[in-house]
Amino acid sequence: MVWLGVVGLALASSSNVEAEAHVAASPDVVTAYLSDLPRVAALFPETCAQRWSFEAAEDGAVSSGEVVYRAGWLRRKLTVTYGEIVPGSYVDLDHLGDKGFVTRFQLDASDEGGSLVTMTTFLSPPRWPLVKLYGNQVQPIWRDCHLRTLDALASSLVP
Repeated sequence: MVWLGVVGLALASSSNVEAEAHVAASPDVVTAYLSDLPRVAALFPETCAQRWSFEAAEDGAVSSGEVVYRAGWLRRKLTVTYGEIVPGSYVDLDHLGDKGFVTRFQLDASDEGGSLVTMTTFLSPPRWPLVKLYGNQVQPIWRDCHLRTLDALASSLVP
């Protein structure tokens, strides 16, 4: 029984998409920057996330919207909202729905100054027969999207 749990965890973790980059700003500054959803949306390459739309917020802060994600043959239209935000530590974007997921921007102070930002999208592995197709095609495309998103973040926060 324990063996099945270990195999399940290994399979689940292998379906996550992760990338990291150094950003020349403190974790608190990065948190503040990522706390504006339209600004976060602008970081994603057009080929990865399209047709962002936001509802006007009464208090001036936009905390939810809709987006169409693309990665090869995979397309998902989801509502995006902030999950938990822990200043200087992480920002979670919750993608709601039965095919939803969470994307976390983990922020760690860097020895070089600034922050190491790790962007992880936690995904459930697709069912057979799509699992191999996902691993060979979709996951590498989505990881490249994460890397380009983090590059845009780093460029936006150059001192």
